Amino acid sequence: MRNLVLAVLALLLGLISCVQPSRSPDPSLTPVIVVHSNDIHGRAWPFLREDGKWVGGYAAQAELISKIRKEAEDKRAAFLLLSSGDVNTGVPESDFSEAQPDFKSMKAIGYDAMVVGNHDFDHGVELLLKQLSWVNFPFLAANLKLKRTQKPLFPSDIMIVRQGIRFGILGVTTDQLQKLILTEHAKKIVVEDAIDASTRAAKKLKTDGAEILIALSHLGVSQSGLSIHRNIPNDDRKLALKTPELDLIVGGHSHTFIKEGLREGNALIVQAGYRGDYVGRVDLFWDKETKKIISSKAQLIEVDPSNGENAGVKSQVLPYKEKYEKELGVAIFEAKSVILGQRNQTHSLELPLGNLVCDAIRNQTKTDFAFFNSGGIRSSLPAGTVLRRHVLEAFPFRNLVSTGVLKGQDIVEVLNDGLRGGDFAGGVLQVSGLSYEIKNGKVSNVKVGDHSLAPNKDYTFSTNSYVISGGDKLKSILKARSVKNGPLTVDEVFTHYVSTLKVVEAKLEGRINLIDP
Repeated sequence: MRNLVLAVLALLLGLISCVQPSRSPDPSLTPVIVVHSNDIHGRAWPFLREDGKWVGGYAAQAELISKIRKEAEDKRAAFLLLSSGDVNTGVPESDFSEAQPDFKSMKAIGYDAMVVGNHDFDHGVELLLKQLSWVNFPFLAANLKLKRTQKPLFPSDIMIVRQGIRFGILGVTTDQLQKLILTEHAKKIVVEDAIDASTRAAKKLKTDGAEILIALSHLGVSQSGLSIHRNIPNDDRKLALKTPELDLIVGGHSHTFIKEGLREGNALIVQAGYRGDYVGRVDLFWDKETKKIISSKAQLIEVDPSNGENAGVKSQVLPYKEKYEKELGVAIFEAKSVILGQRNQTHSLELPLGNLVCDAIRNQTKTDFAFFNSGGIRSSLPAGTVLRRHVLEAFPFRNLVSTGVLKGQDIVEVLNDGLRGGDFAGGVLQVSGLSYEIKNGKVSNVKVGDHSLAPNKDYTFSTNSYVISGGDKLKSILKARSVKNGPLTVDEVFTHYVSTLKVVEAKLEGRINLIDP
């Protein structure tokens, strides 16, 4: 009997040891866990992903992160929670609430720092400073100054000490910022070269005694097959090569799902896609004796509400959703099939939703033609009943409908600017009333209706207020004359147009044709 009891005790002790959290095998090594998010764009609540699964939301994120925090405590690991920006813009309830549910959730979850992204400026510096007052962590941006004072808009960096390790964290945002936001907001800030600013901040942090150096980056990663990015002058790869002091680059902006991290120079580059259906996790070991990182690995973890939601965060965000439920649930029209509005969902530069919004704007303004930046379309519209919510998710920026006059030769240049413009392929112009071909990276065979474009003829056009101000590097449009903005917004004009059609079928019509060389 005694032998049986001892055997049972031995078995129980063995089972207990199996579930104990693993600690560093070497007492000189300290484990580090970094959790990160980026480009959540207002998705404070779970959403139905294209694969039919409910994912994301800050309540589910809070539950997941609390488990990782507990794991870090049990391992005596240093823990950091970081954001690479673009918290703002994308979901109506969040947009109508100035992103209060988002930032207040981030405070409750316990974020340590965030770099500001371009969409965090969609409603201006003033709102961003207001949002800063709602949180207890810093916004970082080493390459931004307030034009009026020529002083830094936000701190360039912060030092955080965890488990005796000094973490130097710097922030850099896209140095194309002024071309990606409204002119009225852009004129209030000065944007410096991101690489130069990062180099200065990194050297400062090293001088101040930083042991592990992390860049929060809203530059994006330019890599074929990983993202919808085209060419970025300064991206995370270049940041790693030009700032060799960096150990880790926590990225955003390009909406890139990097499953296991990219290694460039001395740095590990990570990014967790967009919308918040994943967070990233980096595990590394720090050698206290040699003062070096001896190993590191990265992964993406799905944010799954079915695995639990934090009750406190859920009760905090729910009222914001309920407040606008009736208004956003109004049916607008019926779609025969999904109306695609994003480049990553179609192999064509032409977008069915791009055609539809351009038709709506041109119909309202009675201009010769209309065009619209692809990056201004943020989602597709579902098959079946399309609600006001869906329209605002597709066109969240509330830009005004604008009109102007351009000569034919300038129109060609505007279309060419679209091919060159934007960090994404977001500058490529969707059109109505004209068509064009793209060959060897240049626009050709532009037609208005059935007629070739006349270089010296004046044409009336309609677009949105972001485009007409030169957004997405569309500099040639600044030649436009007789410019008028408003009073109606894009979503208002679109809603009126499709509601008169009742049932809509949008498709590719050959308005933009890519000609193989």
